[in-house]
Amino acid sequence: MLDSEDFDLTEAWKATWERNCPALYKGLPCINSQPPGFDTRRKVWVTLNRIRTNTGKCAHSLHQWGKADSAACDCGAEEQTIQHIVTECPRRKYTGSLDDFLYATENVIRYIEELDLDI
Repeated sequence: MLDSEDFDLTEAWKATWERNCPALYKGLPCINSQPPGFDTRRKVWVTLNRIRTNTGKCAHSLHQWGKADSAACDCGAEEQTIQHIVTECPRRKYTGSLDDFLYATENVIRYIEELDLDI
């Protein structure tokens, strides 16, 4: 298959992605172009992708890695996860649609630039 002259790796990848893609990521753009937000400053781009992947330097992760004494959020919640920061935290939650993170809307870019955490 891979050694066939007619094999197109990009098309094969896209077909596999369509069959197996988790629902959360169905809205991501095609791999033939740069994802939304790619042209932002590096700090914004990194934070945007950490939020998109639900992985970053939040208290929960830092505590798991032995780099923080507590997983708690400074708002009083037991755990400060990326999801908590973006969807629940009374100090920091994003008030728009979570799809905005997939499309890197102006509101999301502003939210990230004003976020008081380096996640």
